[in-house]
Amino acid sequence: MEFNLNDPATRSAIVHFTETGAEAGCPFCKGRMIASVTPGERIIILNGMYVGRKATVSPEPWLSDEFLVRFDNSPSNQLTRIAQKLTAFAYFASRQNAGLAL
Repeated sequence: MEFNLNDPATRSAIVHFTETGAEAGCPFCKGRMIASVTPGERIIILNGMYVGRKATVSPEPWLSDEFLVRFDNSPSNQLTRIAQKLTAFAYFASRQNAGLAL
């Protein structure tokens, strides 16, 4: 099945579906609603070869539709490029960020 994303009714339906899913707690829908990331934010990858990996967004500059992350347990100098339009990800609240002791 193909969708005509140029059709306003189709785009509206997809936006409504995504918003409803995000409100229900769907991590994929919440991830689709992320317009940008900020250095230091924690994310979890939801698809592709890095699925399930948690990372911190790097302050290093990159392209406008991509950003760099350092995956947990990776060397501090190893950054990985994430294409925002191709990679499904969601914010990840670590126990420390949630106010819980590690």
